[in-house]
Amino acid sequence: MPENQILDELVYEPISGSLLYKDVRYLLIRPETLAGFQKNLVERCGQEGSAALFEGGYAGGSLSARKYQKIHNFCDQEIVKFMMNMGNQIGWGNFRLVSYDAALNHLCVAVHDSPFAQAYGPSSQGVCHLIRGVLAGMAEVLFDRTCNAAEVQCRAMGDEACRFEIEAGKDKAGSGKLKAQSSKLKGESSKLKARSLKLKAQSSKLKGESSKLKAQS
Repeated sequence: MPENQILDELVYEPISGSLLYKDVRYLLIRPETLAGFQKNLVERCGQEGSAALFEGGYAGGSLSARKYQKIHNFCDQEIVKFMMNMGNQIGWGNFRLVSYDAALNHLCVAVHDSPFAQAYGPSSQGVCHLIRGVLAGMAEVLFDRTCNAAEVQCRAMGDEACRFEIEAGKDKAGSGKLKAQSSKLKGESSKLKARSLKLKAQSSKLKGESSKLKAQS
């Protein structure tokens, strides 16, 4: 039987019903379950549904790449190799690094036998949004930039394998999130100011009514 480092080191905790690898919890789930969820999400939300799946994969890919690079003291090339092997060993398909150019902040990965494409069935566009997100999240760790990924080929579209082109954006990693948080805080500050003005107006009105009652008495 081929060696599988992830399975060999997977820890089962019966009390909590947990499967852990390096203290990170994982779960086994049929790809048909995810495909059913994805189809309903995209049907109801369109491209926003696909984007949500991408973002979920992005978060997981970024967290995993950072954690395992730190644990094993990997260089960038080593963490790419580790993540490719991990994708294979947890059943996400046969990952193969096509190209990696640190100078151009570009990465290309091919995945044969993607379970997501297999379970989804025929499609006019790529369906492996979770893989796309994981690869972009991993690339964020490599390039220290917010990254994006395009699935330029997909088994669901009839291609031999799924192929992903990943590149870094202009923003530093996390800057987009910070901008969103800043905008949210500004919005909340404006709301608080509006409430404060409303309370002041109500207070002035109550003082006026109080003075009027005193005059009448």
